[in-house]
Amino acid sequence: MAPLTVAPVGAGQQVGARHALPLVLRRHPVIALVVLVQVAVPAVALVNDPPTRFGFQMYSGVGEVPSIRLDLADGGSQDLTLREVVAVDRVELDWASRLPSELCARFPAATRVTLTWQKTGEVAREECLR
Repeated sequence: MAPLTVAPVGAGQQVGARHALPLVLRRHPVIALVVLVQVAVPAVALVNDPPTRFGFQMYSGVGEVPSIRLDLADGGSQDLTLREVVAVDRVELDWASRLPSELCARFPAATRVTLTWQKTGEVAREECLR
């Protein structure tokens, strides 16, 4: 067996974390690919459409739930929170498509349902037809 020798670091050589990443890339390209995928997929999802039901960002919690105002037949109004009306107030659902008609059916005195999203300023209104 040859004797073990330790050579000093030369003037042009550097040892440290600066050269660790290229070494990992050369020795373990699969690990580098996995890390790249873990960064790239969320980055692409971030610039795509907002979260949808059963979509990639389903449980991300991005967005808000609407506040609800019922205009009543007697001229008054009633404010509700989404939590008072549904069991789970999930932000990724399209509340404007089905909730107003459901509220019109549930509250017979309502003449109009207004959903308002405070952050975006979006408003959805539906007249209750009787």
